Amino acid sequence: MFKRRIYCRYCSHSNAIKKHGTAPSGYQRYLCGHCQKTFQENYIYQAYKKADEVVVKEAQRSLSNEFITQEVSTS
Repeated sequence: MFKRRIYCRYCSHSNAIKKHGTAPSGYQRYLCGHCQKTFQENYIYQAYKKADEVVVKEAQRSLSNEFITQEVSTS
């Protein structure tokens, strides 16, 4: 049987993931043993998807601004 590797959506670790029951929607929930957060692989509500995309964009913008600031200060 093929076992799919699950990665934590918060810390990206995969070696400490355990099943943690099911959500009211019926999807499997997981618990990360590294960061102690629970998550689902799939969500039925679109709010989670949009929030994750916003967080990623903000993080990318923050990192690029930090890189530009460091580059200008070292020049």
